[in-house]
Amino acid sequence: MEGFYYIDKVSHQQYGPFSSESLRGKIQPDTPVWKTGMGDWAEAQNVSELGYLFDANHSQSGSQASDHQFAYQPPLPPQGGQYAPFNQNQMEVRPKPDNWLVLSILATLFCCIPFGIVGIINASKVDGLYYNGDYDGAARASDSAKKWVIAAAISFLVIVIFYFLFFMAMGSL
Repeated sequence: MEGFYYIDKVSHQQYGPFSSESLRGKIQPDTPVWKTGMGDWAEAQNVSELGYLFDANHSQSGSQASDHQFAYQPPLPPQGGQYAPFNQNQMEVRPKPDNWLVLSILATLFCCIPFGIVGIINASKVDGLYYNGDYDGAARASDSAKKWVIAAAISFLVIVIFYFLFFMAMGSL
């Protein structure tokens, strides 16, 4: 999907792509925006395709082109089509931690309901934290989900071993 990207002035996070209409209410006249085909980032009020988003007072106050340009251009999307958060301080995009959701669900269904449920709760936090720019929180949630999946697997093995030993002992009597 081709569309506009913008950088939130408070969080310094990049968002997009959005159609020009879906930017209504998300950006201000001085919000940096970029789209394929544009050389650099520009203020939204200086992009002709976005002029209709702002009332006459806003568009008149900033009619001159801004000298302030942004050198960063958005990265290409990964194969899934979702964009990872951009950390402007580090100038890098960190990979999303594994969420362990499938294994947590399997642990819940086949073995240990309490461990699996805690794993599901932590696994469901990973994507939201990551796409809100909290990479460290996403990594902590991923690690916690992994620990609960491992605890469920170990519990399953212990139960199977005791079950096997119990029936072996009962068969020998």
